[in-house]
Amino acid sequence: MPTVFLFAYLLMAFPMARGPEDPRPEDVCKFTESLGHQSLALQMACLARGAGLHHDAGHALGWEVQTVISAGGDVAVISAKEETRECAIAFKGSREFDDWRNNVRVFPLEEVHGPAHSNKTYHVHRGFVNEYRALKETEGWEEWEKLRADRAQCLGGIYLTGHSMGGAIASIHKLEQWGEDSDQATVFTFGAPRAVETVYQDCRGFRYILKGLAGSDAVPGLPRRLVHGHTAVVLRRTLKGFRQSVLDCGSQVGGGFGVMQHRMRAYIWFLYKIENPGLIHRPGEHLIRLTDDQGHGEVVEDDEELLMLEAEEEAATAGALEEALGRIIEEEVSEVTARLVRERVLEFGGSASSEGPSPGDVLMGGVGGDEGEGEIGAWGGAEQQDGRFADGGGMEEDLYMDSGEVPMFVEETDEEDLRLEMLDIDPPFEVLEGGEGGGMTPDEVFR
Repeated sequence: MPTVFLFAYLLMAFPMARGPEDPRPEDVCKFTESLGHQSLALQMACLARGAGLHHDAGHALGWEVQTVISAGGDVAVISAKEETRECAIAFKGSREFDDWRNNVRVFPLEEVHGPAHSNKTYHVHRGFVNEYRALKETEGWEEWEKLRADRAQCLGGIYLTGHSMGGAIASIHKLEQWGEDSDQATVFTFGAPRAVETVYQDCRGFRYILKGLAGSDAVPGLPRRLVHGHTAVVLRRTLKGFRQSVLDCGSQVGGGFGVMQHRMRAYIWFLYKIENPGLIHRPGEHLIRLTDDQGHGEVVEDDEELLMLEAEEEAATAGALEEALGRIIEEEVSEVTARLVRERVLEFGGSASSEGPSPGDVLMGGVGGDEGEGEIGAWGGAEQQDGRFADGGGMEEDLYMDSGEVPMFVEETDEEDLRLEMLDIDPPFEVLEGGEGGGMTPDEVFR
């Protein structure tokens, strides 16, 4: 029996484990014939990864970089696939601490107007809108406008993609330029945060969420006040292997407390394993370049140098995300504590005067009952409420007793809602394989 538990632990600890001859995730984007079918979703994932590294990771899949747009730290890579007459723009995701602080906080909202014929206005996360508009103000953006206006070149389809914040920017671009109902452009996002307050349904767009054995990508559940509007596609790893579940359009599923599960390489690997179950390949050596035809980007001589660059990007991203989440958690816990004290004081004493209960009495349930028996439970005390607070456990440990939990950003609400928000877990979603009873996969839409 201990051996079984050890095996299960190893599976959870190494969600990216590969077979002895499986290609590395970074190799998946560089080969086609030796790896068999490469879906449109996997191609878009490779382009999103390329934008994060300023290079044409999707080159071997038939995509050629046309232009690299840069505005400070914001990057967009424009690519075209001559064989199928397709065009794509990939937006770079978050890396710096300030990016992540913007991602997880509820920023002031900005109005974004859809195309004139739609007569719609969307209230959008201002931080994401600012990043998007910074790119639009560059000279390189004109190249994207010219390319997508070329019906002969983009006859096969126009795609907008991005990882993390890049996915949010792709969604905003679709709403402003084409509108949510348009089929003229298709969005593919990977681990993207919520960007829009206004409810919308871009059902031909797809947002991918990763749920591994060791945790779930935290970013798709943030910020809580905002919403997603695309068809949700959940990439899951179970004890039986890699699975894909397609949920209804507009599903808000997503969130957790996984940091490593947010890596773009993880999304690429899950997609590859889902599309190629049980297959093992050994691709040959293939050098790649980090510059486009105009010389934009960074010259890299071999794969190992690229891997070092990507490792630095991933380390910076993970560190910034952890720091941002940690600070936001501290702020939200302080706000929740103050609000609970205020509400309990008003409930039992009518005011926060010296004659009323102390904050300690309020939080420990000492008013109107024995210590530790309050409605909210003992935070870090010996008593437990609904099994949520461990004996002597710290606040952070209590909030994250499993990887499915993530703190909510609390607004004005009653005490019960407050308590549920603090301990929120995304409701179990129904597994809808192949789109039965749910949304349609990209392959089903475009075949």
